[in-house]
Amino acid sequence: MLNREHAEPFIFYERLFWTPGHIQQILNGSLLIIVWYTLLRIHVGEFRTWGFLRYANALLFLSAVFISAIQFFNDPVDKTSVVAAEITYAFGLGLPVFLHIANIIRNLKRGNFGVAYIALILSMVIYTFGIAIAYGGFANDLRVPAHYHGAVTSLTLALMGLSYYLIRDIRIRVYGERFARFQPVIYGAGMFLFILGLFISGAFGAPRKTYGVAFTSDPVVLASLTIMGIGTILAVIGGIIFVTYITVTLLKGGKRYELSS
Repeated sequence: MLNREHAEPFIFYERLFWTPGHIQQILNGSLLIIVWYTLLRIHVGEFRTWGFLRYANALLFLSAVFISAIQFFNDPVDKTSVVAAEITYAFGLGLPVFLHIANIIRNLKRGNFGVAYIALILSMVIYTFGIAIAYGGFANDLRVPAHYHGAVTSLTLALMGLSYYLIRDIRIRVYGERFARFQPVIYGAGMFLFILGLFISGAFGAPRKTYGVAFTSDPVVLASLTIMGIGTILAVIGGIIFVTYITVTLLKGGKRYELSS
């Protein structure tokens, strides 16, 4: 084990980034809710909202304030601070987001499987999977990146789905329309397999940030890492399709509006 003197540089960076990084996740979670409701409005038009969700939104804000305050009154890597922060994430971030998911699900319409619907459903599935991993608990293994990839890429996928509609507002034609419509499916399926592979590998003891491949001697770990690899390929293909059709559309799609001089 490292002594205190040698460990201090590593502790410094953990102190610098761990708490602020999780404050950012509350901001990401808030943005995710906004994008989800935008996709829902595209999907169904007007929708119903539970009145008590305003208190869930207030809880998000108060949680960000509380976590921000921790680092000013106590060492953010102290065990007490870490436990307090994790409890705040679980209830102050997770609970409000899941309440919004429940409200969105009750407003969904069957039979309309457009890009907004597909991106919304896959984004919520990936987010729920990633956060459920955290609620289930993990050690310092591959379940950790499985968790945060679910939390982060759910927002990426939702924004990709929203971009499909935003680009149509400023361009006359969307190039690669057929690929654009299937892009959220390819990226979403890829990220789900990626997270699933990491989760199974971690559950069977595959460590994170560890040199070597000795842990792949377990056939379950090797198989799950293969699933992760397949998911990676699909996600990369989905990302390439997104960047390609958005770029080409911006360059050649024709302006829908001309700004007056």
